[in-house]
Parts: sequence; structure tokens; C-alpha cells
Amino acid sequence: MIKGKKGWIRILEATIAIMLVSGVLLVMYSRSVDEVDISERVYKLQKEILMDIALDSGLRQNALDDNQGALNEFADIKIPEAFSFRVRVCDLGVSCKLNVTDVRDTRNKDIFVEDIVIAGEHDEYDPKKIRLFVWEQPRNVGEGSG
Repeated sequence: MIKGKKGWIRILEATIAIMLVSGVLLVMYSRSVDEVDISERVYKLQKEILMDIALDSGLRQNALDDNQGALNEFADIKIPEAFSFRVRVCDLGVSCKLNVTDVRDTRNKDIFVEDIVIAGEHDEYDPKKIRLFVWEQPRNVGEGSG
């Protein structure tokens, strides 16, 4: 009887070791998938918003008129509350940058940036670059996670 117990204990030890190793690998894999998944989702959302602006005549005219407020309102409807964003409209030769307040908010955060070029129709050719900045919303110190 004693010899049989040693065999079962070794099988139990091996099973526990396999479960521990599998658990660690599963946690590491799920973390890497989450990081890639967020960046891909934000990238697709940015492309969708910029294409909507390019294809909708009213939003397109707002971009050509440099009406950043209307474009930010449109983006606010589509971007989840977990993210902050800024839509900037610039001439082609000019660099589109964030203002100082936004730069402070983006410190130590991942920033996702996409842009598109829109030109005027028919008689008016004044191309504009629309750049969409998206970053994680700053968390309040007193916020809980549940």
C-alpha cells in the first residue's frame, strides 16, 4: 500500500506544476492580446471617423472652413468616454500639433494619431489636413475600478 501512495503523490505534483505553468502562460498571452487589440480598435475607429468626415459633405465643408469645433463634436459622439481626443485642421504645409494643455494630458500615455487630406471641390482647391489625436483619458485619484 505505501508504494502506491508515492506514485499518486508524484502524479499530483506533476499535475499541479503543469497547471501553474499553463496559468502563467495564459496570463502573459492575454495581456499581450489586450494591448494589440486596443491599438487595433483605436486605429479602426480613427479611420472610420476620418472617412466619415471625408465623405459627408457637411463635415467636409466644416474641415475646409477650419471649423474644428464641429469636427470635435462629431468625433465626441463616436469616441468612447475612456479616451480623450482632439481633431486638428491644418494647411498641408503646416504641422498639426496638440496645444499645451493636451500635451500635458498625454504625458506618459499612448497617443494614436491618424490623418487624412481633404481638398475643395470643383472651383476651390484649398487642401486641408485633418489629424485626429486619441489618448487614454486621465484617471482621477479617487476613482475605483468597480
